[in-house]
Order: sequence, then structure tokens, then C-alpha cells
Amino acid sequence: MILNKDEVIQLHILFTQVREYLQKTGDLDKETIADFFIGYDFINVKPTDVYKTIGQHEDATYLLGSSIVELMEYLNPSLLKNKPYVREPIPKPHLAPVGV
Repeated sequence: MILNKDEVIQLHILFTQVREYLQKTGDLDKETIADFFIGYDFINVKPTDVYKTIGQHEDATYLLGSSIVELMEYLNPSLLKNKPYVREPIPKPHLAPVGV
């Protein structure tokens, strides 16, 4: 399925709303949550940047979606139990448990 630019921007907006929700309701401090979104924040493409290309919005949406999934896996590792088709999360070096 190929999305046009408007559809990619709509998805980008939705993922931005999910990020904001996780930031408001998450049990982690703002700095820890922000660490999950470093890649997305670095490329500096926001849903309101309608003058940017569809490729830039696709990249931003992919990075944002991946970051959301990683944060959700970190907050709830049981999401991966009994799902062999789901990859194991890659632990973030700065968030690795003590003694690992």
C-alpha cells in the first residue's frame, strides 16, 4: 500500500499524539523518555512542516513509530512473551539493568 503525502502526515500526527500521551502518562522521567526519541528529534521534521518532502515525513514517521515501540517494550517487557514472531528488544546501554 502506497500512502500519499497527506496520509503520511496524518500518520505522523497520530504518532506524535501517541508520543505526547506516553510522555504524560509514563512512569519515567522526562529525560529517560526523551532518550528514546533522540533520532526523531534530531532530524527535526514535525507534522506541521508541510513544505518538507514526503520522504522526510516517511523517515520521521518511521523513526517516531520505532521509538514508540521501543519505549512501550521497555515499559512493559511482557508484551513480548509468547510472541516468537516479535524480535527481542535491544537494551539501551544507558538503561541496562545493574549487573548486566
